[in-house]
Amino acid sequence: MARTNIGALVATIATLVLTTTTLSSTPVRFGTSELRAFVESIEESVAAEFAADLLIRAASSRRAATEDSAWLAQVLERAFTLGGKAQEPRRRRALPWTHGMTIDAVVTMGRASGLDTTSLQIRAINGLLSLDPHRAIELLKRVPTAAPRLECTDTLMYDAEPPYEAMAALIRSLQAPPPNLRNTDDERLARELLQSRIADIGTSAELAPAMSAVLMVNLPSPQINAVLTTLTERLRSIHDDDWTFTGNLLRTWDAVERFVVAFGSTHRVSVADLLGSFRSYVVTHFQTRRCSLTGHDSGAILDMEQTVITRANMLLAAHNQPLLRREDLRGAHTIASVRPSELWRSPQASRVWEALGAFGMIEMSASMLAPQRKAARAQLSRALYEWTTADERSSRLYFHQRCLALITAARGDNVLRAEALDELAALMSRYAESVRPVEWITHVTAVLDAPHANTVMRRYAQKAFEKSGHPILMRYARLEAILH
Repeated sequence: MARTNIGALVATIATLVLTTTTLSSTPVRFGTSELRAFVESIEESVAAEFAADLLIRAASSRRAATEDSAWLAQVLERAFTLGGKAQEPRRRRALPWTHGMTIDAVVTMGRASGLDTTSLQIRAINGLLSLDPHRAIELLKRVPTAAPRLECTDTLMYDAEPPYEAMAALIRSLQAPPPNLRNTDDERLARELLQSRIADIGTSAELAPAMSAVLMVNLPSPQINAVLTTLTERLRSIHDDDWTFTGNLLRTWDAVERFVVAFGSTHRVSVADLLGSFRSYVVTHFQTRRCSLTGHDSGAILDMEQTVITRANMLLAAHNQPLLRREDLRGAHTIASVRPSELWRSPQASRVWEALGAFGMIEMSASMLAPQRKAARAQLSRALYEWTTADERSSRLYFHQRCLALITAARGDNVLRAEALDELAALMSRYAESVRPVEWITHVTAVLDAPHANTVMRRYAQKAFEKSGHPILMRYARLEAILH
């Protein structure tokens, strides 16, 4: 047994050395660009979501403009396939009333980077729009738009926006002047795809993205009529879970309101029917048992609901539709829900947060003397040193908070920057296998991607990632070096 473990350890070290060598000095064949060499160095051992993300970043960069379009299309198709193997199938985000000092708000930033299957595949398709629109349509047909149901114990909701945004972008690109007869069939197919997805809408999560997509493109009048009729039918038939309905209510109303403005004068009868259907949709969902507001920002939720009711009644009255009445809205918040996890609540985390705040205030004051800045820096360093994972309710909570603290320190102080980013890279390496990729990427994005990081921050982060020895971080650093 010991011999086997030693052999495995030797093999692991050898693999790491080979990986490090490959990343730091990838041999470039004659006539092969650095970008191509990098893309070709991404082998099967790289986790699917990171491999797909790196490929998309490379193929969508300004450097890629000089590469052969057929090769770029192959890279993006490879990314599409790899995206199908990602751990999480769909993009999620915090419920809209969740405040910024929660772990859900933090991981939403990472999830917006798009390392779930749907987001990765849509990002790959977006890269194909100008290269091969027909193939982009074929791939779009394979990407689902439906969103799963939520429980009241969920603190993240599903985001159905990416596929609809891609459909709208595709149609717009095919409709862009000057007219191109070669695109006529593809443009029609893209419009038909959008219309078919609208006909299949089954959840509130899809309503606003679908309507926004329609408003972004030019549809012939008969198709607009068909879309209005279909949306009217879908609104009457949707029976959602409470969080999906409530989390999307304001966005859904905003989209309905924009529909009324856009088509109210040319399709007045259909728009009036749509408004009546929206009223029924609201009443149906308000009259059900609803998720408890305990632990949530109940004021923000109730204010949002009242805003929608007030604005909806103005348009309902203008189109001779019955108003929403309080006696129709008798739902009770009776299903137990879960409070979002707040940050900086433990005694040690609170001390770190206070030290960050104090140091930030000193840095902003030009009148403060160097000794005061030095003392505040030392206080922050001491608080960070004394803080361990045992101080937190979970290692996930510790990881994200410590990453945030290190990034904040790196942004605010040029003396601490290199040390803070070196520790960030070490921390991310240590937790890479225990934190979901869609959340782990949060902190890569924060220090490498504009607008979160300026040139100086990116340069320091690149060096820290290069030194980390972690194969994923090293690849992001290598790509950063090639692209900039």
